[in-house]
Amino acid sequence: MFERLFGKNKHPNPQGPAPIINPYTPSDPTTLSQQNAIISYFMNPNTDASGTPNVTPDQRQLFLARLKNNEISLDQEAAFLRRIRSPLQDPAIGPAGVFAKISAQPRETQILAVATGYNATNWQNVTETSLQQFIDPPRRHQPDYRTPIGFKAFRKEFLAGIKPQASENQIESYRIAMDSLERIIYGKRLEYYQQFEALRKLATDPQTSPEKSSTQNTAVDADQPKSSSVTTTKPTSLTISTITSERREQLLSRVVIDGDPWYQAGEEYRLSSVNLLNAGLDPAYETTLDGKIICLSKIFQLSSGRPAVIAYIPAEQGVKVRSYYQDRSEGLWHYMPDYVHDQSSNSLEWFGKSYSESATTLPVGLQSVLCQIAMTHPAERITMTNPDFLFSGTAKSYLSMQSYRDALNTGQLRGDFYKEVSHTPLNPDARIGNPRKGAPQLISVNADKAPDFTKPLTAFKTYSELIGEMSLYGFPSHDGQYNWLFGRDYRGRSWVAYIEAVSPLTDTGCRKEWLSATDIQTPLYEFSQQSDGYGDPTDTRKGYTSMWNNYLSKIPIIEQFIAALEPRNQS
Repeated sequence: MFERLFGKNKHPNPQGPAPIINPYTPSDPTTLSQQNAIISYFMNPNTDASGTPNVTPDQRQLFLARLKNNEISLDQEAAFLRRIRSPLQDPAIGPAGVFAKISAQPRETQILAVATGYNATNWQNVTETSLQQFIDPPRRHQPDYRTPIGFKAFRKEFLAGIKPQASENQIESYRIAMDSLERIIYGKRLEYYQQFEALRKLATDPQTSPEKSSTQNTAVDADQPKSSSVTTTKPTSLTISTITSERREQLLSRVVIDGDPWYQAGEEYRLSSVNLLNAGLDPAYETTLDGKIICLSKIFQLSSGRPAVIAYIPAEQGVKVRSYYQDRSEGLWHYMPDYVHDQSSNSLEWFGKSYSESATTLPVGLQSVLCQIAMTHPAERITMTNPDFLFSGTAKSYLSMQSYRDALNTGQLRGDFYKEVSHTPLNPDARIGNPRKGAPQLISVNADKAPDFTKPLTAFKTYSELIGEMSLYGFPSHDGQYNWLFGRDYRGRSWVAYIEAVSPLTDTGCRKEWLSATDIQTPLYEFSQQSDGYGDPTDTRKGYTSMWNNYLSKIPIIEQFIAALEPRNQS
């Protein structure tokens, strides 16, 4: 239906071409590549499992038929998975590197200890040797933990065993630790296992086919352990479904793109649905938040490497197309209403922050959805078209920072965001621009506004260039007016990542109301010049300094979060 359009366009056209980097088709998605490797192996066992073979539709159907007829056993699946190199077999990591990651987290160490025969009194004695024994070929009548197949049974038994003594928060934290431990031990082997299980589900339940249903649960829901999916507690009880071709055509036919033209090499380009479709950034996933449908493309990389996604939001005036990106230092997702672009450059110069970064931060529920997708479907690289054009074409453009500041100061910033989102925060008296931080021990929260740690909303993983992989935990306030999002790194250091004001959801995907960040939202790593003397000089990264030892660890609400998360009987 749509053909690829290349070349320059001196006369802007709503359905015109896109600026081309090089005319090569992007590589297949990781998911397809891994599934093809699985299928090819069982069609031809001599295939190298690490390759990316081509698989015909007939071969795929034949493989699914074999799965449906139980012609491929779990033992055969395990044999295939053992061909995938695990981190323990990687010379650059090895058992020592894997154990170092596990031993840095008490819960993961406890889980490994239980699996290798230790108990509550001596779990700290677990060693690298125990890890090696864990993944060695099993002795007679012993469980086989060499692949995630055996780990799945252990997971079920372990969680059932702690249920009578643990609180809901503690069980959830152990589920998160299970997820992390599994990824550390199995690496790519886990990814292939998840794709194998997705193929089994597709074979045994045809209704999960995207051609059959518009509400198919993606691998994000079907293959991830329970801990990485959103709970049923409102308002972040979101499901993720894939979109059928019919639904996709329906959405694309109503697309409204209200961005400025992109300038490159002296030419002007205006973004269209054809450009997005040709680049593979058409609607792929669908979720609903507060009754509003939000559709998302696959996640892709901008020229800077920053993860981004195109959102499609049905509204009265059509399907509004929006651009979201992940902040690389904090790991949270934001909406980009505008940007600064030097026409002599082919890339983005600066992302518009509107009134505040807090105003453009996406709701906790949408954060969870995007992070779940990102953890199972890493950002793809687009090679045939400038990804910055595809991302920026939905937003308003400014030629310089000065022109942007002038528009901000005079209230003349353009676009839907500035019509739908409040100009001022709910806490207008918040400390802004004051370099002095309040004493951490004195930072308090009104009881009704404080997080209710007995009602977890969600728990998921994300990634920060400063921190690495980290866990995020969401809780509602006691009065239901706010959603608190806490961060926690692999060392157990914690912080308040975001406080969401529960208010009407706009057609941008952002909330109408927002809060200015205050001292209670001090990040784990703060700009050194903003640390006010509380930074740790022994822990600095890229101009940032750690705020844990001297500040965050002394804030009462963070102490309460850690106490709610930690097992009561932990040594």
